[in-house]
This record gives sequence, structure tokens and C-alpha cells, in this order.
Amino acid sequence: MGWTFFEKPNDIKQWYRESFSAEHYKVLDVAIVNRTELYAAVQDTRTGFVVGCISLLQYTRDAYYNFGHKDMDEFCGPYATNCPERILRLLSPLDALDSKPTSSIESAQEWRNACWQKVQQRKNAIKLQHNDVIRFDQPFRFTGREYDTFIFTKTAGGGSRLYATKENHDGLYPPHFWARVPKWRSRSYTKIKAA
Repeated sequence: MGWTFFEKPNDIKQWYRESFSAEHYKVLDVAIVNRTELYAAVQDTRTGFVVGCISLLQYTRDAYYNFGHKDMDEFCGPYATNCPERILRLLSPLDALDSKPTSSIESAQEWRNACWQKVQQRKNAIKLQHNDVIRFDQPFRFTGREYDTFIFTKTAGGGSRLYATKENHDGLYPPHFWARVPKWRSRSYTKIKAA
């Protein structure tokens, strides 16, 4: 279960379909999440059973060995749990298996449960507009000060940024600085002021 590096293919999804469809296996669907996680529904054509497969992806600056992948299936108990709903819906029920050890089936069930929980979180997420002000339940520490309030902005390229802020004496929220908050969408927050 190590990493394999080579020259990055032009179309990663197509590369995965061609590389992982074999004599008895067919890749039904592929999704890439956050550029670093690839999820696939792969069918065993002999039994019809569809399993969830995960490839962690890594990119480097090397001239040739600039793309790496680390492959596993749901029975390995992967920590990457951002599988899209469309892939999860293709997977076969685990109770149809009797050839895998109980611990592997339990690992797969835990992985599926964690993925479904994240799907539900994304569905319930607060819809944010440019310049909305949000407050996190847990503050973050930047340059020795704690911030729990941020301004959500949309960038020209379709992305988003958070700017740390504190309410001033006029009740306004001026931006203090651009803050990098890892995986902020999965953290608990509320919208306190609409744009």
C-alpha cells in the first residue's frame, strides 16, 4: 500500500478507468475531490458486487515523476471520507458478502457511515454569499490573537477566502487579514450577518 509515482496523465479519471478496469473488474464511476482524493465504484463482473475504491493523489514539481497515487478499497478502513453521494449509491450492500473477514466488513461499514455523514453535512451546509460574516463555534489562533469571526469572500476564479475580523465600535466587521483555515466548511459555524 505504498505510493507509485510517474508522469501525470492528461486526464486522471480516464487513466484510472483504463488502469483499473481489468479482466474481471469494471470501473463504473470516478470522482476526484479536493484534487487529492479519487473515489471510484468498481464492479467485480463475475459476482456483480460493487466496491468503493480510494486513491490518494499527490502532485510534485519533478520533471517526470510529478504524479503519485496510493490505492486502497473500503475494506482497508481509509481515512479519506469525502466520497460523493453518486459513488456511494452505486456500492453493493455489505450484507451480501460472506467471503471477507468480519473486521474488514466492519471497516467498510464505518467508512461508508463516515462518508454518508459528510454527504449530509454538505447538504445541510449554510449557503454563503460574497461578504457574509460567519462565526465559528471554536476560535482559531493567529499571530497570538484568537479569531472566531470571518468575512466570506468569493474569488474571481470561483474559489473562496476567509478574512479574519472583529466587530468595531460602529457594529461593522472590517477585514483584518486573509486567514487560511483548513477544512473550514466541515467545522461548525453560523452566519451572523448577511452581505
